[in-house]
Amino acid sequence: MKRFSLFLMGFYLCSMSGLFAADVYQQTHAPEAIFVDDFEDSNLDHYPQWWRFGELDAQVVGNIATESPYLEHFSLRLSGNPANLFVGGMGAYVGADLTNYNAIKVLVKGKGKNSGHLIIELYDDDNSNWALELFPKYPSQPCYDDRFVYTQKVTWTGWKMLIIPFTHFFDSNPSVGDNKWNPDQLNGSGGLLQMQMILMATNPKSVPDISIDFFKFIAMPADAVPEPRNMDVPEFIEWW
Repeated sequence: MKRFSLFLMGFYLCSMSGLFAADVYQQTHAPEAIFVDDFEDSNLDHYPQWWRFGELDAQVVGNIATESPYLEHFSLRLSGNPANLFVGGMGAYVGADLTNYNAIKVLVKGKGKNSGHLIIELYDDDNSNWALELFPKYPSQPCYDDRFVYTQKVTWTGWKMLIIPFTHFFDSNPSVGDNKWNPDQLNGSGGLLQMQMILMATNPKSVPDISIDFFKFIAMPADAVPEPRNMDVPEFIEWW
């Protein structure tokens, strides 16, 4: 058995402070949900602009409407070479106040038990400058801001709607930032600065294949939010 800590993965980050993300903007009254992307524009290079890293094969593909009542015309398909288990990822600048939101809602399609691992990373602004600074020698590591991580092993076939509460994310860089999930825009903070999605294979011989649609931040009823995981303990991914 091999154990791979998320602390050891050389994930690429992009320090961006001025990019406009689609449907992410300030309003006097918080909307019911903040959309990040539904991929209906068939373009990953604007509104929002997604950067890619590693050997991730990310493509906007047509949907088969009969597969799910939630589907529209397009979704995002993620795949790649499983040889090193870590395939690659993609990210987008957000710059949103998530004070009134407590979960992610996303539609995820799998191809069976070895579909892969989907890792979601959220970065909040702890030094109130609307930017994510990185260590020069370690360009995957933030200097001042928290990184919260959630891992979902995709084992099903077809589409499934996931609701992932923020309480199920853990702080993966406890020596940096204030170690608090505080994605608000108080006192000059940029709130949630950016997010990343990372694809990993379940084993070196199974090509990962995951599709994503309707990624957005939502507000769950307070009495429906699950108890938090222990955010002080890093989550590990295991392969047999």
